[in-house]
Amino acid sequence: EAESTFVDNLLNDTLRYFKKDSGVRCEELWEKGEKTMTRSYYPDSLGGRIASEGAWKNGKLNGLWRNWFPTGTLRDSLFYRDGDAFGPQFSYDSTGKLFMRKDKAGKTSPLVIQLNTPGKKIR
Repeated sequence: EAESTFVDNLLNDTLRYFKKDSGVRCEELWEKGEKTMTRSYYPDSLGGRIASEGAWKNGKLNGLWRNWFPTGTLRDSLFYRDGDAFGPQFSYDSTGKLFMRKDKAGKTSPLVIQLNTPGKKIR
């Protein structure tokens, strides 16, 4: 069940729904018929904290996307351009320690990966 607002026959509201398989609560923000933001939240049994958040443009992932562990610790911070990974992508362990950085300069560019190892710090 959902209730929405339309302006000039275009969705212009926040849609909220549950994914039955995982119990995750989701929100989609729509402006003039275009999805601009997605958020998901862990089930209350796992604390109900935010699970993910990211922006959309022209129907594609675009801009900053972040995912969290159920504890609220950041899992990763990713950036997209026109649906493709672009720029630095950071991954963290469950304690919040940075353990990997991936750099991507577009769909056809090579992926460069740096791992956080003793004596070598990721920048």
